[in-house]
Amino acid sequence: MTFKKLLLGIFILAILIIIYIKLPFSKTRKEFESKVLMLLEESLPQNRKITKDDINELPEVLQKYLVNNGLCDIGDAGTIIFMFYEADFKMGRGKDKLKIEHAVYNFLRTNSRCAIINTTKYGLPFEGIDEYIIGRGRMKGIIAKHITLFDVTGKDMDKSALVTYLAESIFHPSGLLKSNIDFRQLDNYSVEATITNRGQSATGVFYFNERYEMTSFKAKRFSDETKSYEDWEVIASDYKREKNINRPTRLQAKWHYKDGELLYFDSTNFSIQSL
Repeated sequence: MTFKKLLLGIFILAILIIIYIKLPFSKTRKEFESKVLMLLEESLPQNRKITKDDINELPEVLQKYLVNNGLCDIGDAGTIIFMFYEADFKMGRGKDKLKIEHAVYNFLRTNSRCAIINTTKYGLPFEGIDEYIIGRGRMKGIIAKHITLFDVTGKDMDKSALVTYLAESIFHPSGLLKSNIDFRQLDNYSVEATITNRGQSATGVFYFNERYEMTSFKAKRFSDETKSYEDWEVIASDYKREKNINRPTRLQAKWHYKDGELLYFDSTNFSIQSL
């Protein structure tokens, strides 16, 4: 083979790789969608409305939160869906800020969660899978559709994923009315929640303002960056009422490390739906 033919072959191969990367097909997306369809079938909602009678055994602060924000007398849900568009995201301290598309499915009947991130990194498509299925947590990152950058599993990831699932349960009453979540009201504006699933437990505290809008959720969560449990917080703000439901229009996630904070997720363009 001549040098010119070798260069031509390399050029053609590079063009084919670029074309493949630009194609909409994604093995990671297909894997995600397959899991979502399977879990949706196992988390069908009941054909009923959640009323004040259903929530009267919850702590008073949670009852006021649900009633004041229009989250009572609505249909039962089997799945809560979060769709984030053009959210700001950082993969760690000192990392560049990325713009991501982010879909999150919480399956309430099976205590499962499946999420996907889509963005670009180094000019290449980057996809991230974040899941909690059958009591097992996993976080995987894939670049250029096939190259795995990281794939984190283990007991610490199991517990961290369960903490995230608990934090997101606040956005629909069906997420709070589960027999495996225990609540303890701490004062007029905060309540501790402990969820247990498949022998694993996770605890966090929900905080509310004087209007009983949920303002933050705080918990200890394992950080793969520091390899230790750190203070973690979800922040909800800028509430707006639409169709009688009052919901935040800004959601953020932050690590409170001992040597400084990292705001790694920030979104003002998202929707919350239920099935």
